[in-house]
Amino acid sequence: MTRKNNYKTYFSPHGKSARIPQRTRHRLSATLVAHVQPQPVEAQQVGTNPLLEHDNEIHQNSPISDTDDDDSNEEDIFESSQKLPHQPLYEYARITRLESSLMIMGLRVRHKLSKTLLGDILNLVNFHLPVGVSVPTSVYLLEKSLGINYTDTSKIPYCRKCEHLIQENESECSNCEEKQTRATAIQEGHFFMSFNIQQMLNNVLQQSNVQESLLRNLSKRSNIPANSYSSIMDGHLAAAVSINELDYRLRRNNTVLAGLWFGRQKPNFDSFFGEFVSQALELGGQGLRWILNGQEITSRIFFPIFAADSVARCQVQGINQFNGEYSCPRCLIKGKNYKSSERAHKWIFAPTEVAQPRSHEQFIKSLLDLKQKLLEGKSVPSYVGIKSASRLLTLPKFDVVHGFVFDYMHTALLGIARSMFFAWTESKNHNHIILEIEPRK
Repeated sequence: MTRKNNYKTYFSPHGKSARIPQRTRHRLSATLVAHVQPQPVEAQQVGTNPLLEHDNEIHQNSPISDTDDDDSNEEDIFESSQKLPHQPLYEYARITRLESSLMIMGLRVRHKLSKTLLGDILNLVNFHLPVGVSVPTSVYLLEKSLGINYTDTSKIPYCRKCEHLIQENESECSNCEEKQTRATAIQEGHFFMSFNIQQMLNNVLQQSNVQESLLRNLSKRSNIPANSYSSIMDGHLAAAVSINELDYRLRRNNTVLAGLWFGRQKPNFDSFFGEFVSQALELGGQGLRWILNGQEITSRIFFPIFAADSVARCQVQGINQFNGEYSCPRCLIKGKNYKSSERAHKWIFAPTEVAQPRSHEQFIKSLLDLKQKLLEGKSVPSYVGIKSASRLLTLPKFDVVHGFVFDYMHTALLGIARSMFFAWTESKNHNHIILEIEPRK
């Protein structure tokens, strides 16, 4: 029997009938003869059936002694066709081989296609391509062309009630005692995806252009010994990691996905960042081993920068949201409530008010003060704006105050700039008076 991954691969648009199993060819020949013989045919119309003729050539020129010989070398053909993934799919094509695979995979994700349907779509696309050109002919080859490796991912289940992580061999949540197991939580969709950052970073660092850019930028930024290398990482909102020392284009093209949350509400950042922090501690302690010019190098990797929008940042940092008191992430200004209209109000910070700057040490001290107040039985939702301890506090070389990037888009562009623009242009701010340009006489 042919292997499962080659089942009926002979239905291809390229006419490679040598892939057809021997028993199928006999059955096909018998079926065609059975349909042809009963039909009366005039002498001048008698000819050779092209399909049967081609099939006879296979019997004569390609003797089959064992069914294992029917296994196609699809993977070898795929490897040869994928050597130039950034070349056009065919002459005058508007997309490359890689872009074609990405578009097909995007179709699968958006419409939640099954593997069977995706395989049929791949086959259909191949029928529309010129002879000698093909996209991956199976889901396995499609995933391989995109470098998808499911061994680098893991599902992390969490409690359906409190979103606390469920550990191995637990039949109930250790936090709220909700009855459930890891298997039932995953089945119900209460899980997030965690990715092997170390393996993916290793794959990125094996690229020659990445190594060249990394060493060049490291040499520019610091006077380090020739045989010493280090790497600084910056994290993007709860999901992605990029190497800060790379050139901008390489940095964007080699962003590593660290985690992916599934849920109908905002993620529980304590649970979500647990797996990421564990991997980050290992990378900062034991380091990452990679090959440079044939030599193995161990690099300790740290995560000193975290970029997120204002809504996510306050939750990750563990302070009040931007519309509450002591919500400034950089200083201890309290702010005040400002009623902008009968139905709306804003939390503003007077520019004349002088406030003490926050620091990493002061942040930790305020956390301890908050803990002491809670132990004394006092009902305090926050202390100088601090509500909880961030999981990122355990990261080495991470400053919980200055490690968060300023949210320029929401604060400046969609904040101050937007408010000023509408203050100048909206008619309600000018007593609804319409200004008209006096026509020329």
